Amino acid sequence: MRSHCRVSLLAAIVFMLALPQRGTAEAQQLLQPGDRVVLLGGAFIERMQTHGYLETELASHLSHLNLTFRNLGWSGDNVQGESRAVFGGIDDGYARLIRDLTLSAPSVVIVHYGVVEARAGPEGLKAFREQLLRLVVAIKNLDARVILLAPRPQVAMGPRFPDPVQFNKLLGLYRNAIKTVAESSNSAVVDLDVPGGTRLKPIGSRRSAERVGQFRAPFPSGLSADGFQLTAMGYWSQAPALARALGGERTRVSVRVVVEGESITASAGKIRAAAINTGQVSFSLQGVRLPRPLPPEGLGSVAAETSRSLALFVNVLAPGKYEIVVDGAVVGSYSARLLMEGVEVPLPGVGTRISELRDMIALKNEYFFHRYRPQNETYLFLFRKHEQGNNAVEIPMFDPLWKLSTVKSTASLVFNCINL
Repeated sequence: MRSHCRVSLLAAIVFMLALPQRGTAEAQQLLQPGDRVVLLGGAFIERMQTHGYLETELASHLSHLNLTFRNLGWSGDNVQGESRAVFGGIDDGYARLIRDLTLSAPSVVIVHYGVVEARAGPEGLKAFREQLLRLVVAIKNLDARVILLAPRPQVAMGPRFPDPVQFNKLLGLYRNAIKTVAESSNSAVVDLDVPGGTRLKPIGSRRSAERVGQFRAPFPSGLSADGFQLTAMGYWSQAPALARALGGERTRVSVRVVVEGESITASAGKIRAAAINTGQVSFSLQGVRLPRPLPPEGLGSVAAETSRSLALFVNVLAPGKYEIVVDGAVVGSYSARLLMEGVEVPLPGVGTRISELRDMIALKNEYFFHRYRPQNETYLFLFRKHEQGNNAVEIPMFDPLWKLSTVKSTASLVFNCINL
């Protein structure tokens, strides 16, 4: 008799978000199950809400944890919240920063400051250290943990751009101050410039990395536009290293399924709707982690390096030939012996689903942006509220949108084995 087995990958995107565990940056996960993670800082943080690569990376990397994210980035902001002052003074900006944090209800805050402040030089160092410590204390008073990011130095982009050497010397002072504050406040710190780790690496051939036109450039594939701010490709490249620093190493996506007697078990995910009858075995495997997000468009050679398969092991099956179908397409047929040893199952279309997840994350971030930072707030809340202030009651109406659009990415495998 011949056995015929069909495995159908539904790869459903379940809307709810996930992430890591507590510890030190060197050895353990820094995030805990169920964390509400707030990202706080200037342009580096603000642009994450539209690119979404870090959130998507963490969702697929640590999908076994129930995490939510809130982005409070504000371009040009400093540790005093000065950009948030709108028409007020610095004290108003800081009060707004704390109010935004309170609205977000964090259990952990990832803080990225120091680039703007470094332009004040050595003279501003003492004030920066004091203000950062004040912010850390305020966050802990909200019953939240703190993870400080030490900013990445400016990268030399060659002629047409300023030489970064002098600025990086100043930034080095502020990076050290951030690490000092982390140690004195018992907070975690993640350095964005660790060689072989979080430091960005050029992508492409050595020749292209050494030359763009007539000038030497370290970011030939467009990781940065000016040596400071990252492009979409830069955020995609940064995401896995930063995710590892926050949540530990990404492990290979693999599942071992055992069908024996009257039971079906799996090494990852959850078995649902299991049925073992004469001549037929079927079950649904839910909660399998998806691969990392695809890179921005136009980078096929890089995309080819990203994994789009699942290591699948199945025992104990009767001898015979088994066919695996993913999303309705036959991706291979294997003997019972090969399935027991483990096979790489291609996942066609998974990259598209992860892109859809990233789009959903961006939409969620947009809803929250309009909640905490609405357009025309001068008319809604400030000195012109006598004109349209009655519309301010509509702002909390965004709450159900961003609260319900928290998302999680998992895959579901439906396994149907029929003995023919």
